[in-house]
Amino acid sequence: MGTARQGWLEAAARHHRRLPLLAPLATMAVLFLLLLWLAPGAVPGGSLGIAALLQARASSSGYRSTAAAELLPSLVRRGEQLALERRWGVQPILQPQQGWGPPGIKIPRILHHVYFPNISSFAAAAANPASSFREELPQSCRALHPGWQYVFWDWEAATQLVGTYYPEHLDMFRKLDSTIKRADAIRYFIMHAIGGLYLDLDIECFQPVDRWLADYDVVLQDPGPTNGVVASVPGHRLWLKVLALMRERWQENPYREVVELTGPGLMSSTFKFNLGPDGPQERLDQPDPWSGEHAIDGSRVMVYPSQHYFHPCEWDDPGCHKELAMQRALGAANLTRFAGYHRFAASWQDGGGAGALTADKLKQQLCSGG
Repeated sequence: MGTARQGWLEAAARHHRRLPLLAPLATMAVLFLLLLWLAPGAVPGGSLGIAALLQARASSSGYRSTAAAELLPSLVRRGEQLALERRWGVQPILQPQQGWGPPGIKIPRILHHVYFPNISSFAAAAANPASSFREELPQSCRALHPGWQYVFWDWEAATQLVGTYYPEHLDMFRKLDSTIKRADAIRYFIMHAIGGLYLDLDIECFQPVDRWLADYDVVLQDPGPTNGVVASVPGHRLWLKVLALMRERWQENPYREVVELTGPGLMSSTFKFNLGPDGPQERLDQPDPWSGEHAIDGSRVMVYPSQHYFHPCEWDDPGCHKELAMQRALGAANLTRFAGYHRFAASWQDGGGAGALTADKLKQQLCSGG
């Protein structure tokens, strides 16, 4: 500490001893301002920015962002979420776990699921035999990440996040004309504000995801890249670009088709704007040309290709999904290179998706010769 600052601190201490007891608030204000000036990392001119102060507070709490430090302590303690985790037989993690898992991972160990309007409605949908939702799928992911914090985002929590940290987008978010569009949109806000791993509710996990995250800043899944599996550090500019393009498209046509307005088409377009329309030159002849590692805004972004990570099969390949279901039923499926299985239930489309094969549905198809 410089001589001038040391002198200021000593003078402040002498002055503090002379201050009357009737002025404690004024005393605290003086000392607070001095602490701001003396704080490590102070910006030129001797004052520490409010954003830096909030970030410092978030870091000291074990969280990686201000939004995480302010929202997660209450979100992870909601009664409905705690009841869900107890039903799944997992221990809720109420504070960030330091040192859990392998070192060198930048992405926060926070697992996110989304269902609107609330957890109870998801449980009701999952209990319906005609539905493609099954609680055992998200339960498998929660169980395989025991040291991670977990947030099941309902409509109330989602609007709180957007209204608090992105008020300029709240009107758009509320006016999106379908539940799937709102569920699509909130994952981009979550990734930017809090970071972590978002998974669709029709994803089954086979093993912990840590080794796929490595030391990347953003991890995605091709082809697309899809928005059903996204992982990120908080504050990455990619998500601001996604949100900006979504808002631009919404202002042009608020009833635009879901894939292009909020879904995988939006993600794909954002990547094209950043990497060129055709992907890296060495992958132009591949069905997933954006796969591989990229440098975006000075960060490392990994896009895993098809047949890796969470995509044993693609959404439009019912034969692959059926074959995988049969191999698993026979105990012959080799799943070691997959973190999990995105079933592509496509609950927002009539009839669901190719991968929505429960054991009962597989039995029906086999017996009918389908």
